[in-house]
Amino acid sequence: MRPSLRVLFEGVRIAYSGLLANKLRTFLTLLGNIVGIMSVIAVVSLLGGIDTYMRQEVASEGSNLFTIQRVNFLDAIEDFEKFTEKLLHNRDITRGDVVALRDQLKLASYVSGEAESNARMGAYGKSINNISVDGRDAVYPFIENMPLATGRHLTPIEDQENAQVVVIGWDVYDALIAPRDAIGQTIRIGDKHFKVIGVVAKRGRVLGSSRDRFAIIPIGAYRKVFGPGQSLDIKVAAADIRQLPDAVDPDPRHSTVALKVNGVAYRKDIPNRTTLLQFLREALQSPRNARNFFLAVSEASPRGDELEIIHHQHR
Repeated sequence: MRPSLRVLFEGVRIAYSGLLANKLRTFLTLLGNIVGIMSVIAVVSLLGGIDTYMRQEVASEGSNLFTIQRVNFLDAIEDFEKFTEKLLHNRDITRGDVVALRDQLKLASYVSGEAESNARMGAYGKSINNISVDGRDAVYPFIENMPLATGRHLTPIEDQENAQVVVIGWDVYDALIAPRDAIGQTIRIGDKHFKVIGVVAKRGRVLGSSRDRFAIIPIGAYRKVFGPGQSLDIKVAAADIRQLPDAVDPDPRHSTVALKVNGVAYRKDIPNRTTLLQFLREALQSPRNARNFFLAVSEASPRGDELEIIHHQHR
């Protein structure tokens, strides 16, 4: 046998003898290595799952989409005082705001309102808990990618008339209605009954959570179930992804603001939104007991648009 191989085998023999002589230390070392490797694998798998989930969410909703909310709940983590101030002072978003934005946002292709809560659903003597119930308007199929397995989505007439109709996810269909044909069946959401008009195709699971446990109903019908007090979220899809920043933050150049507080008139040219906020703050900080004021904003244009007057009740 060559000397080099003899040295190698001797080293292996000594190492093996050491392992046998110190069984506890060997076991703990091996256990530590196994735990360390499994931890790395688990973290990599988790990050991969999160990445897949985010890609699916962006793909389903579109990269040209942004959301308007009454408050940003992430502010509760970053600045709780700022969050509570907004929670106290920001008014609820209503369907009127959705309609107003739909008329005013020229760079948006679709503007849709939504509200979300959880409820118990039942049919044919069976029930399931904690189903996400989404109040939507008829625009939502253009905002989110929701291919149907059968049936159809909400119509504008059903949205306007607050019809008690529902589009359900695959898990809801499988738990309550299958193997029957879903279309035309009646299911219960809370204490209200809804007619099934569509079933969304199976979307699968992400990070162990099903994406098929939901029901979509008109916003007006949603308020029959959960009450009228919840603020809406507004989803806006820009017509062109290159115009997304302008759709999120239109530039109010060349605006003139007129403000009247307790009989004192203020007027100023406003080059941008920051200056506008500063101007309003300066005008309102003195007469803190002001109850009514008028704000007029005129945007310069070649057509010579008329002055738009907004009446605001200040409380």
